[in-house]
Amino acid sequence: MTAPASPRSPRHYEFGPFRLVPAERLLLRDKHVVHLTPKVFDTLVVLVEHGGRLLSKRELLGLIWRDTVVEENNLTQAICAIRKALGGSDDSREYVETVPKLGYRFVASVRTEEQPDHSTAAVRKLVRPAVLALSVVLTALLGLHQGWWQVPQRERGLGTDRGHTASLRAYQNYLDGLGSLNQRTDPSLRAAIFYFERAIEQDSSYALAYAALADSYVLLGLYNMSSQEVRPMAQIAAMKAVQLDSTSAEAHTALAAIDAFYDWDWLAARKEFERALQLSPDYPLAHHWYGVAYWVPMGSYDQALAQLTQARKLDSQSLIIQTDVGWVYYVMREYDRAIVEYDSVIKRDANFLPAHYMLSLAYERLGQYAQALSELRTSRRLNSTWAVPSPPGSVENLTGYRSALRSLLTPASAPGEGQPGLYAGALAYMRLGERARALLWLQFAYRQRDPGLVYLAADPVFDGVRNDPSFRDLTRRVGVVH
Repeated sequence: MTAPASPRSPRHYEFGPFRLVPAERLLLRDKHVVHLTPKVFDTLVVLVEHGGRLLSKRELLGLIWRDTVVEENNLTQAICAIRKALGGSDDSREYVETVPKLGYRFVASVRTEEQPDHSTAAVRKLVRPAVLALSVVLTALLGLHQGWWQVPQRERGLGTDRGHTASLRAYQNYLDGLGSLNQRTDPSLRAAIFYFERAIEQDSSYALAYAALADSYVLLGLYNMSSQEVRPMAQIAAMKAVQLDSTSAEAHTALAAIDAFYDWDWLAARKEFERALQLSPDYPLAHHWYGVAYWVPMGSYDQALAQLTQARKLDSQSLIIQTDVGWVYYVMREYDRAIVEYDSVIKRDANFLPAHYMLSLAYERLGQYAQALSELRTSRRLNSTWAVPSPPGSVENLTGYRSALRSLLTPASAPGEGQPGLYAGALAYMRLGERARALLWLQFAYRQRDPGLVYLAADPVFDGVRNDPSFRDLTRRVGVVH
């Protein structure tokens, strides 16, 4: 396998309408994330980095599958997937040329862009401000139409202030970041980080961008990065936001999320959430996260629902807020009401991954296994980091369902230090009926301070082990005893 780019690669590549960012494992087309499986992404990176040069099949296999013996068919499939992702057919030569019996060459013109050091970057001069202003407006309108994001109430009516920055480019990157942030997939969160970092490069005093960057890292720890990686970066960004603007509700909300998800400091989390709402009672995310990151772990579901309801009133277009309204009903064991909310979200956006995943859980609790498996497969298909095998056997009963789940949920490795997704691994084994393995993964999750552990006492998936002494001890140590 080709070595991944260093965490802060100084370069990204542009070709046609595409931007390839190896450090963030991102492929963007006109600011939208293009989903690629990991090996397909690695293949594209190798081809682009050697643009114009013929790479033999043996060389490509050695770079991409260095420690694994695979057949040439794996490479052929990866090339086909790249061509399709770039908008062509299986044999299109617009970007990747096949040299018969020899190998492949990336033939499109590639531009590289150096990214300045964030600590020394100065605000760049604006070019063609009228054109940029128009593009910002169009981006904002598109985001509102699609329900990706809504400008926080406290930013409306700011006019030329443009969200607390004098840089139009910084503001445009901030808006693009919000759009990616609210899609709630691993690739979209990495895209959000990319855009917020670009905004900070263009305005190093942009407090809102720092706060949003912290939010992105907070969420990424709940998806596919270890807490050891994301917590320090989230903390640095949140503290910088507070330093730049101590009256920023966005900054205090980010700090509250870190206190709750990563530090399990419940007094500090409540204090920061209350401070954020005191500063801006109409900030939707403060209400949203106060509900799901504080009141749900505390077992106060009515309080959580009240906060989510207020968030929904303030941002009626938000898909994730409505999904989390359904999730509160789910932890209240009101599965039918949860399903109504998830179905409503999916009708608005059939590709919104969190709603499909949560819908699979609700169907599972009701014993509707065929529907549960269908929704889980859809969520895996929408997440480019997962392959989706065909389900074996019948799913009409629990045994057949768990057999089908095994190919979709079983973790790829044993639990280990610095590993992401340990809480998710425990959830998977509970769903498979393997309680001992689930409890083992929870112990590793605790050592890594996996943020998912805040939901131990709430999640119905763990109802079967609530009387286990080790489980009860974990809930006590996390501070979520109900």
